[in-house]
Amino acid sequence: MNVLIANRRKKVFGIEQDGKSLTLEQIKTFYLKNDLEKVILSLVSKGYLKEEKGKYGPVCGNMSFEVFKFLDPDSISITLTSSDPHRLGIVTNNKPRKITPRECARLQGFNDDFRLHPDDDSAYKQLGNSVSVPIVKSVLLDYFKHNFQDFILTDPA
Repeated sequence: MNVLIANRRKKVFGIEQDGKSLTLEQIKTFYLKNDLEKVILSLVSKGYLKEEKGKYGPVCGNMSFEVFKFLDPDSISITLTSSDPHRLGIVTNNKPRKITPRECARLQGFNDDFRLHPDDDSAYKQLGNSVSVPIVKSVLLDYFKHNFQDFILTDPA
């Protein structure tokens, strides 16, 4: 899905529409593995792609946002940076969508009561420029444990 999304806007496939549906032959120009038909059929059966007149495209049409990467809910997330959180996608109910600022906050380990900037663009930057809360906590606890032998350290959480 990521490969299709990243390549379908290329001018080589035409300039008549934004985010074109592509034929198998067009997809084969950038998807170089031998399992293309199997992958396409799987994405169609899951409802991620649709086929119309021999062309394949995402179920949600031309997608109103540019996607950098689709996240796998069963895998580890990529690192959030200030330039990309608003371009991360996920599939929910068989439809691609971008992740929300609150979901970005959860990926960074912030509690749901953490106040985000009210403007989504600013919130995405806020979270992309932040650090992962559980990692900072773990590093600090380890630092105190190994540098202050007489200091009684308990995990406040």
